[in-house]
Amino acid sequence: EGEDEMMHEEVHMDDLGRPTNRNHQGELYGPAMGCGWPKDPSPCPVWTDDGYMHPDNMAQKYDISQQDVPCMSRPATCEFQGTYNCHPDMIMPAADMEMEKFYQIKPGSPAVCGHGNREFSYLVKKRSMEKVLVVFGAGGICWDAATCGDPMMRTMAADSMGDSGELAPSVPKMFARNALPAAGALTTSGIFDVNPENPFYDWSIIIIPDCTGDMNLGNRSYTYNEGMPSCITAHHKGAVNAGLAIDWMMHNFPSMTHILMVGTGGTQNTPSKAYGAHGLGFWKGFLMERLPLVNIRLVVDSSMAVFGPDFYQAMERDPWGTLESKVPMPNEEWFYLVPDLEEYFIGHDDQTYFYELGASYFATAAFMEISTTEDPVQKMTFEATGGMMADCCLDGCNNDDEGPCKDVPLSRDMLGGLLDWTKSRRVAMVRRSLRLPKHYWSWLTTGERHFLLTNGDSYNSCPDGDTCDSTKVLKHAVFSFATSVTTLDQEGTVMPGFMSVARTSATNDPLPPTYFTCDGCLDGIILGNGDEYCNATMGRGENLFTVAKKYGTDWMALWSLNGDDTPEVRSRSTSYRFAHQYHVRAGESMEMIAQRFGVAVEDVVHLNFNQFTHIQNPFRVKEGDPICIAPVFHRTMDQMGNPICPSDAQRFGENIADMTQPEQGVDMGSMDGSGGTMDMGMESSP
Repeated sequence: EGEDEMMHEEVHMDDLGRPTNRNHQGELYGPAMGCGWPKDPSPCPVWTDDGYMHPDNMAQKYDISQQDVPCMSRPATCEFQGTYNCHPDMIMPAADMEMEKFYQIKPGSPAVCGHGNREFSYLVKKRSMEKVLVVFGAGGICWDAATCGDPMMRTMAADSMGDSGELAPSVPKMFARNALPAAGALTTSGIFDVNPENPFYDWSIIIIPDCTGDMNLGNRSYTYNEGMPSCITAHHKGAVNAGLAIDWMMHNFPSMTHILMVGTGGTQNTPSKAYGAHGLGFWKGFLMERLPLVNIRLVVDSSMAVFGPDFYQAMERDPWGTLESKVPMPNEEWFYLVPDLEEYFIGHDDQTYFYELGASYFATAAFMEISTTEDPVQKMTFEATGGMMADCCLDGCNNDDEGPCKDVPLSRDMLGGLLDWTKSRRVAMVRRSLRLPKHYWSWLTTGERHFLLTNGDSYNSCPDGDTCDSTKVLKHAVFSFATSVTTLDQEGTVMPGFMSVARTSATNDPLPPTYFTCDGCLDGIILGNGDEYCNATMGRGENLFTVAKKYGTDWMALWSLNGDDTPEVRSRSTSYRFAHQYHVRAGESMEMIAQRFGVAVEDVVHLNFNQFTHIQNPFRVKEGDPICIAPVFHRTMDQMGNPICPSDAQRFGENIADMTQPEQGVDMGSMDGSGGTMDMGMESSP
């Protein structure tokens, strides 16, 4: 009841009860319409030190442009033996690999890179057979013809654009040259360092690049701008590529006890512009389902999944084909990588919700995010998807003396900070910390570094300043997380002790302390006393009369919440409640809640946008979720379904008998004002 019809249209099933190749609107994926390229697959060019060659004649120069149908490739294992050599038509097992040597494995078709004209490959270095570091190399996400296809603007496989003469998305050449003892190679610094001072120096390594623009989640060929000069068919086959690498790992490392999944990229000397490392979270669930006795941890480096609103609009049609991202199982069944529509959809749900969903599936699930506060690649992605560097506000935005908002007058008529980068990344981390205190860790520092784990300086740095306790150093924090043990009680819930969450500052610190987040880096998200979330800061010249408009309410409602003697007087920079705090009750939908308090669902979403009570998807609210509500009193119902202000309703020209009544028998919940529970659902007026 009250659910999104678009999200919950009939899902078409095959004879085995599995969803067919349809998107969430019930439309068939089908083959991409294409851009006019041949429909018969061509052989994939093979890269050598002398350029691209024909696979059937390695002395013949050969290359192809973008393809509507992915090119065909053969398996091979490549290594350096003085020169770069490949062994065609074989995938080497780990048992035959030398220790401490990188091998490049080409799984062959159906693996392919994003324009359908380059082979996919992954890297393996064997050390321990029990401890494995699985690195998902961020490649960059894309969602339209420019970001997927334009040779100068694309964000798909962004790092391969630095390879000389390479116009197509591909596995960056630095991956293929990994075993060379060259300064700045990918595996000579940070988490890949061979120095015994690196706590992961003896872990085996599997590096899975993303060259498909879909965070290793896709299983669809999708044509953007069909019939236009900019037409591009993007082969979002990341789930296929990564699945082949994960399958190899599971068969070749049968005695694993620890897996650390890391989303990162770049090198010590080669900055990266790639984004999308957080996609590996979906693969974590796959591995936990298959390997329940293995300690599996996940670390996302420089990819907090803080998007502007345009990203979710672009994902509405599921261009990556996440609903068809499935991995074959030995018993001939399929494992769907992304949860079904009833639980999750990439076009509607955010990363915080996904972490919560993962924790509900697996009691031992644990997620760690590391980042700098001003990462330029994350900021660029946020802005490219509809966010702003400065959408000024008083609570959480960048309003310091040198910030972009220092000279911007703040409007009294509209909410600020809805699209502000600084507030958005603060809200995201605070929400995850408070909503997942036993599953979420964080390590946050100031600065602009993108990708910390592959940079030796960052890997050995402190979140606050140059010196700190050794446990706070990034490499030790990550190792502590990777090797931590989760203890469950008799009910299967996480016991205290497995906890490390973000904090704000000593003067506004409702969160448990952490070793891993720079002091003050999350300041500005006003949480009030205890568990109060519907708070704001009064600006210059503002009072309860002037701020009421921006919250869609009136001064009387604000006065009843704050209890001042005179609503027209309010000191600057003081905190006040801008709405009632409501906690969702069992069985309630957003439509029911909004109807009770005389407001529209979209107004409630807008009021909570980019607050701790942020509602990414109004159809995903669950029991206990806090929501800020600014009631329209003359339309508000009490718990018996009667209007609380009948005289106001008449004065506004409405007939009480015509007012929509809530369903009978529904417990209408409770309101929190200053910590109490009121029978009428709200505090009394002064």
